[in-house]
Amino acid sequence: MSADRSPLQDLSRFVAQVTFGQGDILRQSGMHYRDMYIVLDGTANAKPDVAGGEGQDRQISANDPIGEICFLQGTAANATVTATTDLQAIRIDDRQMATISEQRPDLAAWLLQTLAATAAERLSQNLSVLEGTQLIEDPSAIEILLCRTEDLLQQAKRLRYEVYCEELGRKSPNADHRNRVISDALDRTGVCFVAQKAGETIATLRVNYAGDGPLNELEPIYGMTRSPFFPDLCGICTKFIVDRSNRGGPTAMMLIAQAVQMGMRDEMKECYIDCIPDLLDYYTALGFEQSAPEFLHPENGLSIPMRLNLEQHGAQMSGREGLRHMVRLFLKSRAKQRKQGK
Repeated sequence: MSADRSPLQDLSRFVAQVTFGQGDILRQSGMHYRDMYIVLDGTANAKPDVAGGEGQDRQISANDPIGEICFLQGTAANATVTATTDLQAIRIDDRQMATISEQRPDLAAWLLQTLAATAAERLSQNLSVLEGTQLIEDPSAIEILLCRTEDLLQQAKRLRYEVYCEELGRKSPNADHRNRVISDALDRTGVCFVAQKAGETIATLRVNYAGDGPLNELEPIYGMTRSPFFPDLCGICTKFIVDRSNRGGPTAMMLIAQAVQMGMRDEMKECYIDCIPDLLDYYTALGFEQSAPEFLHPENGLSIPMRLNLEQHGAQMSGREGLRHMVRLFLKSRAKQRKQGK
C-alpha cells in the first residue's frame, strides 16, 4: 500500500460509495445480506435482536464496519442498524471482494484481518449479552445460513447427491459419483442457503436472478421469458432439498421465507419455483400460480412450475408471522390430502 494513502482510500477505488439519510435502515435483524458497509462519515445505531429487549445498543461511526459478521459467516443479521445522521459509506459485495483479492491481495488481507478483529470483539460481546437467552423459539434450533465458504457449499452439494441419487435413486445428469456431490452451471451465479441443526446440514435451497446470468432451458420451462419483468426482476429457486428426517417440519418453510425476503430486498418482482403435484394446493395457498405446463424434472420427477408475485404475496411469507402462516397452510394442505386419500 502507498505510504501516503490509507487502506480505506485504496479500497475506495474498487467499491461503490453509498449515501443514507437519517432514519434509513441499513440492516434489518433476521435478514441475510450479501454485502457489508464501512462508514466514511456519519453515525448509526445498532439495536441487537434479543428476547426481552435486554441487549445493549451499539453506536457506529466513521471507519466502523456494518454487517461484517453476516458477510464473513453467512449468518442472518443479529441487529437492526439505523442511521442516526446522514451517513456515507462504501459498500462491498462478493464480486468486488473477488476483484480486490485478485488485484490487491495485500488490501484484501488487511480488510479481512481488520474485519475479523472487529467481528471477534462483537461476537464476544454478544455472547455475554445473550447468555441464558433463548434465541430461537423452535426447539429444534434450526439456523439458516448463506453458503459463504466452500465447505458450506460442498455440504449443500453433498446433500443434493444424498437425497437425489442415494435416497430417491434418480440419475442426475450433474452427479459426480466419485465425490458424491451434485453441481451445475447455475452454482456459479446463484446464492445457496443451507439449514443446519446441531451443526449438521439438513436442507438447502439455491436462488438465481435471471439478470445475473442465463438460466438456459429453465427460462422457457418456467415461462419466465413471457414475463414483463424478465430478466432483471425475476428470480428462481432450485435445488430445494430437505433430508428425510426433517421433512414435514418448519425447515422447508424457513428456507422459502429467507429466499422471499432476499428477493424483496433486492427489488425482485417475481419468484419462480417448481413443486410436485402433491404440494400444488400448498403452494397455491401461499400465492403461487402455475406459470407453464408440467415438465419432467431429471431429479424431482413430474413437476409443476410456479410463479409468485412478490409485491402481492411476499410480505405474508416474511418474518416469524409469515412462517406461522406457511405452517398453517401446510397443515391445512396435508389435512386436505388425507381427506382425499392421497
